[in-house]
Amino acid sequence: MAEKAGQTLVSWNLNSRIETTTESRTMQLTDEKALELIRAALEKTKPGLGAKADVNTHLIKDKVIDSLDSMNFLFELEELHGAQLDAIDETFDDFRVSRLIEILKAA
Repeated sequence: MAEKAGQTLVSWNLNSRIETTTESRTMQLTDEKALELIRAALEKTKPGLGAKADVNTHLIKDKVIDSLDSMNFLFELEELHGAQLDAIDETFDDFRVSRLIEILKAA
């Protein structure tokens, strides 16, 4: 099954692995599609984490990821998004899913 999620086509294969292909930036990213990208990045960081996130989750405070996983997660999120997220740099520390959705939609 494949769904267009903003700039990225997210594909789920039988082994629950995530494959992505960058698409042109022609469609506005919705909250739902941004949440799908966040969950997919969590799955790529560590299988099983995607189901633990919703819009009210704080990924660090709710112990979905730890500080070591946070950098891997951000890398995976940018990879799935298909572009660098300017709001996220080495000092980024706001791991609320709602904030990450805002950042993805603004990019």
